[in-house]
Amino acid sequence: MFTVAQLGYAIAAFGGFATLGFLVVRRLPLKIRSWCLLLLSLVFIQVAYFRESKVALIVLLGLGLVVFLSGRSRFLVPKNWQMSVRAFAYAVPVATLFSFKYFTSLPAVMGLSYMSFRWLSWLHETADGPNFKSQRVSFDRFLAYSFYGLTLQMGPISRYSPFVDSLQDPAPVDVVQRLTRVTVGLLKLLLLSQLVNQVGLPDLLATDHMIPVGRLALACVASYLYVYFSFSGFCDIVIGISELIGVRVDENFDFPLLSRNIHEFWTRWHMSLSTLVQKLVFFPLSVILARRLPKQFRHIVAPISAAAAMITIGMWHGLEPRYLYLGLFHAFGWAVVWAWGRSLDLFGKNLRKTYNDNLVIRIVSIGTTIFFVSASMLLFVLTQTEMESLRARLSF
Repeated sequence: MFTVAQLGYAIAAFGGFATLGFLVVRRLPLKIRSWCLLLLSLVFIQVAYFRESKVALIVLLGLGLVVFLSGRSRFLVPKNWQMSVRAFAYAVPVATLFSFKYFTSLPAVMGLSYMSFRWLSWLHETADGPNFKSQRVSFDRFLAYSFYGLTLQMGPISRYSPFVDSLQDPAPVDVVQRLTRVTVGLLKLLLLSQLVNQVGLPDLLATDHMIPVGRLALACVASYLYVYFSFSGFCDIVIGISELIGVRVDENFDFPLLSRNIHEFWTRWHMSLSTLVQKLVFFPLSVILARRLPKQFRHIVAPISAAAAMITIGMWHGLEPRYLYLGLFHAFGWAVVWAWGRSLDLFGKNLRKTYNDNLVIRIVSIGTTIFFVSASMLLFVLTQTEMESLRARLSF
């Protein structure tokens, strides 16, 4: 639960950002709008997240400069050097993520996961020379995008192009509609998530009693709902405030509770992350495997590439074995759905259409997907010690 002091401080920080952004930043001339948004973001980050660190922002700004210069220099060096420079440019955010998140205990770099992936997204989007030579990839816009304060902690990992386009020409804003979305986000984050967490996995482990399987299943579903309400609620707040300011932030959720299988789930859940991993891992690996595998094995390209993507998403959360198992668990679910789809196709398109249009099958599929994702919460939420404690107290 949030303390009154924490809640008040967060409301003041986010409210101040929204007010200054709406009243000042979106009305400034284009030439200084990026710099002013960057300044507002840096002050917000320092006040909201890095109050006890005097060097965090300096470290992050220095790393951002390295990413920008290495990315830009790809097109300033001779052609025989471009691949090496490009590899170095991609290696910088990856090495930064691993070095600071996984091998240090610095709390001051809490936003580095999202920032590193944002840098990777920027490098991918601006991979062609013409984009780099255009005004769209100026240093001030890169910094405003990289250090946009509202998305530092929990995302979304927005794309660079929509961000810059909205900054250049802020869209008309319906203030009531945006404030309504912020209010809905607050209700999800502060009320609904806290209510379902009362019967979630942490509450289950707080007792010394034996745990029936039914109670464990309820706790898994509650933990899934807790993650959804808290995460999507935060994103609602961020997107609503951003649109007030005139900044476009990508959507991150599209009613994932209605997903009928794990394939559809990953098109609705944490969409900014899954889309980026699809571009950086799934598609490139699929191309490599399709070119190198014998023809008779090319039908397994998709599940292998999906497994690599799922493992990447799992390990992005941490290097503990449970995150590897989390990725493998979702990869297994993806492969099962893929195999089931191929088996339906063997009987023709009419059977698949009948299957997809059947209301009963759809309801059962949605329930099965909710159960599957809820079960994965055991790996996402619990440490190895907590899992052992749970197994010892489980009663069938």
